[in-house]
Amino acid sequence: MHSVKSSILLVLILIIPFLLKLKGYEPYPAILFPDGSGNLVKENNQIDIYVKEVYALDKNNAWRKVDANRFFSPVPGKYFSYGIMRDFQLGLTEAKRHKILKRFHIESPDVPVSDIKERNDWIKSKLEKQQLNSSVIRIAVVRHIYSADSGKLIAKHIKNDKILYLDK
Repeated sequence: MHSVKSSILLVLILIIPFLLKLKGYEPYPAILFPDGSGNLVKENNQIDIYVKEVYALDKNNAWRKVDANRFFSPVPGKYFSYGIMRDFQLGLTEAKRHKILKRFHIESPDVPVSDIKERNDWIKSKLEKQQLNSSVIRIAVVRHIYSADSGKLIAKHIKNDKILYLDK
């Protein structure tokens, strides 16, 4: 009977943050779970890894990779990938509904225009500190091909990219 009581208590403790998240509130401090395990496929003695990278135009109108450490300073640059995984939410300008939210007939909260402007201004200021054009960024999925024997980078290819305008 003790096990049932503790299980019910655990469910009640965990359901509160879940319900808050459904309503659009992020409980603080947020609990970040690991991504889990992943598999690397080795073909022809090569290993392919896909990485999202952010580029911006420099003064010569050439695309230059954004330095993650300088962009997120004082936050460590290793967290840069979490921001670009969702393209900095730059496509999010109106309420969108997620599959789970649709099932419960709950709408995602609207993103206020002031928040969008504040986010864009923050991104622009970080780009200007690196002497980059702050009106447009390019988020690219880059395929890194490594040698399985030596571990050295053999080639890099842009597989997919998206241009995002910060002034719109």
